Amino acid sequence: MLFAVILLMVAVVATVVYSSRPDPAVAIAPAPARAAPQVDQQVIEAAGDPFTGAQPTGEESAACTDEQRSRYQLAVQTEQERLAPYSISRSTLATYETLRESDLASLAEQGDSEAMVMLGARSMARAFGYDPAGAMELVVIPSDQSRLRYLARPDREARLEHANRAAGWFYRAAMHGRLWALWYYGYAYQESGFTVVDIELMSRADYEALDGQDQVKLETTGLFSMVMYSLDPDILDLSRMRQERFESRLSEMEARFGPLMNSLRIEFDLSLEVNGLYRADVPESEFPFDLRPVPREPGRVYDDDPPREC
Repeated sequence: MLFAVILLMVAVVATVVYSSRPDPAVAIAPAPARAAPQVDQQVIEAAGDPFTGAQPTGEESAACTDEQRSRYQLAVQTEQERLAPYSISRSTLATYETLRESDLASLAEQGDSEAMVMLGARSMARAFGYDPAGAMELVVIPSDQSRLRYLARPDREARLEHANRAAGWFYRAAMHGRLWALWYYGYAYQESGFTVVDIELMSRADYEALDGQDQVKLETTGLFSMVMYSLDPDILDLSRMRQERFESRLSEMEARFGPLMNSLRIEFDLSLEVNGLYRADVPESEFPFDLRPVPREPGRVYDDDPPREC
């Protein structure tokens, strides 16, 4: 019965405006052509080197290590370029940080997904009680809010209003191809203190009947990160450990909350259709090895290492 109700809600998404979350089917302009993304060298340097466990003992070993490091950095750079149109980073948002909101809104109306992300970030900062001038920090490093200037936490009604506005912009950005913005859709609500009940994805009675572990699984950040991943698994960078973690979590979510997950995917696809848009098709990675730095036994060659030609 709950599944039927959810599907009925989704079927009328083009005409119903939810009282607690933004209508994702609002007509928006198609995205204009974008310049080629710039690679963020800081991200390459911060990604770490998974080969530092192997200590070179001579010139030949050092040359091999340099070769491995070069290939690794090439892989990181290529992954950045692959994901840049679909993800959110400092390099993609840098030119938007100082723009006035009226200018951002004008760009957003032209289909600029980065402007949508920045507008979402500023509304999210207001919901959290921070100065929106530093909003980019919230979407570049969400876990580190130490560099943001705290103002005052709004009351619940104002928080929900700001969170709705932020979520609306993030959802539109995801519709325009910046799929990672779905993660921030959930994050804006969760960090503002709202649950799936507050945004009308589940009744309070059904939510309170769940045990604590299931309620944690339904925290909106995790929920919408799973929706994002299920729409296109290639959205993750080339990290086998990260992929395995998402696969495991998605299997749990589909088994426990399959109807809800399916309804959110249907809603997203219907919103795309209403606006004449299409799902982002993230290209597959070209590299067969894991980019995540992991402990290595010195001197051992691993199957997921880059090829060694020296």
